[in-house]
Amino acid sequence: MLKKLVLVLALSPLLAHAVDLPTYPFIHVGGEGFIMAAPDMGEIDFDVSAFDADPAAAVAVIQARVEEIRALLIEQSGPPEGDGAAAIEVQDMRKEMRKSANPDANAPPDYDIRSAVHIVVRDLTKWRPIMLALLQKPNIDHMSTTFGKSDRLKVEQELTAAAIKDALRRADA
Repeated sequence: MLKKLVLVLALSPLLAHAVDLPTYPFIHVGGEGFIMAAPDMGEIDFDVSAFDADPAAAVAVIQARVEEIRALLIEQSGPPEGDGAAAIEVQDMRKEMRKSANPDANAPPDYDIRSAVHIVVRDLTKWRPIMLALLQKPNIDHMSTTFGKSDRLKVEQELTAAAIKDALRRADA
């Protein structure tokens, strides 16, 4: 009997909360928002990688390639400071183990030296020349691109407002 009393006392807060739930049946509605918006900026992500038996030589190749990319962006869009048409961010170098062509198990491991690069192109008229030049450069791999809006938060707020309006319309119906 004592166990039943303890169980009822333990569950009583849950019973109090259950009273606040609406009685069935009730309706759930959702809303959707849709906007056709052309992108006004693009982003390019890729790795600059090099392999050399001498890691210092591989690092030098990567540093030279990154400087070539910086020069390309300045040539195409002006200096990256301020409101330049493009900005570059280069992450620290890392080394990744490479499949060795040497079948000798005692051979030292081979490493690729890599550095991740992120470019934001704010003026899409510069997109094509920048991409064509990057695609011709050696030591660039794992390239991916995305497009977006510089006023993304404003667009998201408009979409949320449209979705709420649609949900209210559906609830009224």
